[in-house]
Amino acid sequence: MSTSIRARSWREFNPLMVVAVLLLLAISLPMVYTTTVGSAGTLVFGLGSSFAKHIVWISVGVSLMFGLALLDYQLLRSLAIVLYVAALGLLGMVVALGQVKYGAQSWIGSSQLSFQPTEPAKLMVIIALAAFWSKHGDEPSPWKSVFVSLVILAVPLGLVMLQPDFGSGMVMIGIWLVMSLVANTRWVQYGLLSLLGAPIVVLAWLKFDQYQRERLTVFLTPERCETDIEFRMRACWQIIQSRLAIGNGGLGGMGLLRGVQSQLNYLPVQESDFIFAVTAEELGFIGAAVVIVLQLIIIWQIWRVVERARDPFGRLMVAGIGGLLLVHCLENIGMNLIMMPMTGIPLPFLSYGGSFTLTVLMGIGIVLSVSIRSRRWSFN
Repeated sequence: MSTSIRARSWREFNPLMVVAVLLLLAISLPMVYTTTVGSAGTLVFGLGSSFAKHIVWISVGVSLMFGLALLDYQLLRSLAIVLYVAALGLLGMVVALGQVKYGAQSWIGSSQLSFQPTEPAKLMVIIALAAFWSKHGDEPSPWKSVFVSLVILAVPLGLVMLQPDFGSGMVMIGIWLVMSLVANTRWVQYGLLSLLGAPIVVLAWLKFDQYQRERLTVFLTPERCETDIEFRMRACWQIIQSRLAIGNGGLGGMGLLRGVQSQLNYLPVQESDFIFAVTAEELGFIGAAVVIVLQLIIIWQIWRVVERARDPFGRLMVAGIGGLLLVHCLENIGMNLIMMPMTGIPLPFLSYGGSFTLTVLMGIGIVLSVSIRSRRWSFN
C-alpha cells in the first residue's frame, strides 16, 4: 500500500468515537475513586487498591484498543474457530473451578486479582458468529444458517447460565439478535423461532426460585415495594437505594465524595452495577446526561461503521460489538432507573472491572480496524 493510500485509510479513523470513549474513561476515574475509596479510606495507590487497578486496566485496555486498530481485522477470521474453542474452554473452566461472587460462579483467580472469563468469551463468540454468517455474503440467511448460528450461541450460553449469570446470558442473546438482523434473517424466521423458543423460556422461568423471579420482575411492579413489607425486604433494596441516589443528585449533583447513598455504602456493587446511580447522585442530571450522550455517540458511530464496512465479516463483527455495548447500556442504565430487570452487568467504559474494561476496549479496537479499512479502493 502506497503512502497516499495509507493517508487516505487513516482518514477513515473515527475520532468522534475515540474521543467519546476517552471522555467516558476519564469520567470513570473520579467515579471509581468515589465508590471504592470514599469514606473507607483505602490506600489509593496500594497494590490492593481498586482505584489503582482501574488505572492499570484502562492503560492496558487503551493500548490494546489502538494496537487492534492497527491490526488487519481479517486475521481474526482465520482465528475464529480457535477463539471459539478457547471461549468454551474458559467458560467450562469457570463452571468447574470458578469462585462464587454475588451469587454467581463467574470468577477465576484470587481475591486480589480475579478474572471473569465470560467477558472476553462474548467477544470471541461474536468473532465466531461473524466468520460463520459472512460465508453467505449479503444474501438472506437460509434456515440452515439460522439454526447453526443458534447452536454456535447455545453452547457458550448454556455454560454461562450454569454459573448462573443471567445478565451475561441476556447480553449474548441480544448480540445474536443484532447480528442476525445484519445477516438478513427474515421476519418469518424470527416468528418460527419465537414459537419454538417459547416453551424453553417457560421451562426456564419455572426453574427460577422466588427470589430470582422477583429480582427480574420487580421493575414491573415497583409500587409493591411501598405496600408489601416482605417483598420490599426480599427484592427492593437495590431499586430503593438507586432511586434515592438519583433523586438526591438533582440538576448539578451533591459533589464528589459527598453522595449520601454512595459514601454510606447503601448502594450495592456501586463501583460496577450501580455506578450510574452514583454518577447521578454526585454529578447530577447534567453528569448523568453527559454519560448517556457519550454512550449514544459511540453506538451511533459503530452503526456508521456497520454501514460502511467493506465486507460481510467486518460488518457482522462490528454489529455484534455494537449489540454488546447497546444491551449493556440499556440494561445497566435501565436497571438503575427501575425500567429493566435487576441483573448484575456493568456500564461500558464507566464501571470498574478489569475483564470487562479490557473486553470493551478491545471491541472498540476491532471497530476502529474495520473503520480504517472500510473504503473500497479504486485505481481507475
